Amino acid sequence: MKNKQEENNRLIEDIDAWLEKYGIVNLPFKKSEFNQQKAKILMYDEYGESLANHVEQIINLRYALGYTTMCYAVKKLSNIAIPVCAIYSRHRLDQVWNFRKAQIIRSKYYQYLMEGKDDAGELIRTKYHPCHLVLTVPHSEGLYKGKRFYARELMSEFNKLRKLPFWKEQVYAGEYGVEVKKNNKHGLHIHVHSLVLLRPGCSVNKVRSLIEQHWRQNTSNKSDYSGIHFETLYTVNRETGKKKALNKRSSIKEYLAGVLECIKYHFEPKCLEKYQVDDYGKIYEYDIDLIQEILDNTKGMRLYSRFGAFYKCKELNFNNLDKETESEEEANAANEEDVMSSVDGYQDRMIDPETLQKVNPEDCTIIFCSPTHLSQYSSDTPPQYSSLWDMVHKRPFDVPLKEILKEFFLGKHEAMKHYKPQDEFG
Repeated sequence: MKNKQEENNRLIEDIDAWLEKYGIVNLPFKKSEFNQQKAKILMYDEYGESLANHVEQIINLRYALGYTTMCYAVKKLSNIAIPVCAIYSRHRLDQVWNFRKAQIIRSKYYQYLMEGKDDAGELIRTKYHPCHLVLTVPHSEGLYKGKRFYARELMSEFNKLRKLPFWKEQVYAGEYGVEVKKNNKHGLHIHVHSLVLLRPGCSVNKVRSLIEQHWRQNTSNKSDYSGIHFETLYTVNRETGKKKALNKRSSIKEYLAGVLECIKYHFEPKCLEKYQVDDYGKIYEYDIDLIQEILDNTKGMRLYSRFGAFYKCKELNFNNLDKETESEEEANAANEEDVMSSVDGYQDRMIDPETLQKVNPEDCTIIFCSPTHLSQYSSDTPPQYSSLWDMVHKRPFDVPLKEILKEFFLGKHEAMKHYKPQDEFG
């Protein structure tokens, strides 16, 4: 969490440098303060709403990246920090949120596929064959159907594919995510990663051939590159590097490792890969222009979902994780509902990482702060709260935790500050 938030902070720095090109400097500390001064900051008198339309998505991201706030129980004598709950931005390019969302969703699949059964009462993991599907479309000179950003067109074609009779006959269930990368030679590389479970008796080679046939036809692709990749999931021996395809004889451990490895693709925003370019004397770590393009073209678009038997599976219901919020008020309301419903029994989860014994809340101080306020001197030592940070809210467990959290969401203290890189790094 700390490492991901530090990456967020570096991205904030790049966004601030990028905004300087448009004369936007020294943004207010909080998003609410920005909203109050928006017309002045974005120079409505001079540009009308044209500048706002160009940069507002990036500014929303900039504030979201500093939104993550952790609630820790800190032992009074040792300063060891024990996580109690967390508040996230839910923004699709927030690296902390993507990290956490991946944990939650992969955990749901792990728990479900351990013992999940189909309508016939048979174990899903032994009955249905797991495969990995990758789909893209031909984009000569970086364009598909005349568009540089073709994610919606790609998803439309994928939806058509899943409605075809052969798909319904041979595919039991699955999930998918959309990924956007930049290719220096062919413009944007937009593609779908999907976990696909084939029904018993279906041939991987035959299904691959049918997918390619229909995909080529639907996307008018007559090139040498089919635009698809379809293979059985496998596990990799970390010592030898050898791949081992999954089958009915695979152990539970092998099966789940292969599935979770496939799913992880959906939560690693490739557009945030590190890159540097000299632009008028400035060195950027991230491609802000690409990030802006993605934000502008994916607003309101579902980038991750399920299909087939998984679509209405209540055990895999995580729609609330994809609800991005447009304002602090909406974010607070969404987080309050989740956090309040998940803190019951928190005392049983307060374990001292050194003694592995339960910690008495009365021996702790409750604090709200960024994950970057923790220090960890080695992988063998537990994280500690640094008392140097006096900007965070702290108080004793003198009232029930839910009461403290209500104070938090009602904004009765300074814990809702949005952190800036200069505050994190001094």
